[in-house]
Amino acid sequence: MQSLAAKVSNHRPSRTGSPIQPVESPGSALGASPTPRLSALAPAAALSLPSLVGIPSSYEHYDGDARLFAFLCRLAELGIAATAPTAIEKLRTSPLAYAQSSLDAWVKAQGGEMIDGNIEYYLEISVTQDGQLAGADAQQPLLITVAAEQCGYMVAGPALDALQSEAKGLGVAFYRVLSASLAKWVRVYDYTDARNCEDGMKQMLEMDDEQSRERYEIPDVEAAIPGFLRKARLRVARSDLPLLRKHQSGKYGSWIHRLLAIHRLAQLPAAGDVREIMSSYYDQSCLPSLLVVFNKNDTIEGCFDDEAQCWPEASSEPCLAVAFDPADAGQTAAALRSLETFLHLNRELCLLTEEFNKMAKAPEAR
Repeated sequence: MQSLAAKVSNHRPSRTGSPIQPVESPGSALGASPTPRLSALAPAAALSLPSLVGIPSSYEHYDGDARLFAFLCRLAELGIAATAPTAIEKLRTSPLAYAQSSLDAWVKAQGGEMIDGNIEYYLEISVTQDGQLAGADAQQPLLITVAAEQCGYMVAGPALDALQSEAKGLGVAFYRVLSASLAKWVRVYDYTDARNCEDGMKQMLEMDDEQSRERYEIPDVEAAIPGFLRKARLRVARSDLPLLRKHQSGKYGSWIHRLLAIHRLAQLPAAGDVREIMSSYYDQSCLPSLLVVFNKNDTIEGCFDDEAQCWPEASSEPCLAVAFDPADAGQTAAALRSLETFLHLNRELCLLTEEFNKMAKAPEAR
C-alpha cells in the first residue's frame, strides 16, 4: 500500500519588498494622448479557497497484481465473496485480507472445521513463479495448493473385522475401494508403505556386517495385517461395489454409505491439476494425509514413525495443486470445484475415521 497525502495552506503568505506599482504608457508615436496610469497586473486580492470539510486528506493506492482483482470478481460472481460489514471493511483497506476472509468462510462451509479436527492442512492461493508451469493452459495463472502438515490417524482393524464377519469378503471389499478412491486425491500411509519400509531396512542391513545387523530389529509388518487382507489382491475387484451396495442397509450401513460417497467424489475430475508438472520442483512426494493402522501402536505405525523423522528435511509436493487464469470465469469456477471436491472428500474421510476410531475404542473391540 502507498499512502499519498495532499496538504493545502489556508493562509496568505507575506510579501517582501515594495508593492507592484502601475506602469504609465508612453503614449502613441503618432501624438495621441497618453492613457494615464494603466495597470499591467490585477491588484492583489485575498486568497479564496473552498471548504475542505469532509474531503479526505489522503488515499490508499494498491499497486499489486491485477490478477487479484480479477479473482475477487470471480469470487463475487460465484457467490463466494464475503458480504459481512467486517469483511467489506477489509476490502476497503486490504484486498488480500478480504480474499482470505472470503475463502476462509467458504472453506468452513465445505466442511473445513471437521477436517481441521482430524487433518492439519495448509491452503494457499499464490502467484506462480515464471516458467514454473510451462505447459499449463493458463497464461497468467494463480495456483491453489493444499499441503498436509499433520496427518489423520485411523485405527481400521476392529471395523474391518466386523465387516468381514458380517459377510465374507465385505471387509476386503471395503478396504480396497477405500484405498483406490483416496489414491487420486490424498496420499494414505498404510500397510503397503510399511512393507516397502521393511524391505528397505532389509536391503540396508544386507550391506552391513554381521555385528551391525544384530543391533537392528526388522519390523514384522505381515503380523500386523489381518489374515483376510494379507494375501488379498490390492486392486479393486469387479464384485466389490455390488457387495458393498448389497449391505448398505445392514448393520454397518453408515460406514458403507460414507465409503460410497467418497467413491463418487473420487470419480469427479480434478480440473486444472498441475501436480505432475510441479513434481520436479520438490524433493519428495506429498506427505500423507492419513495413517491407517489395524491396531494402535502396531508395526505399521512404527514404520511410519521411523520414516516420518526424515520428512521435514526436504520439500514435499502439495496434496493438491490446481492452476487457473482468474480472468477466465470458466477456469476459475472449475478450479474451485476441484478444491470443493477435495474438501468434501476429506470431510467424508474424517467422519469415517472418527467412526472407525470409535469402534476401536469400544469394549467389544478390545
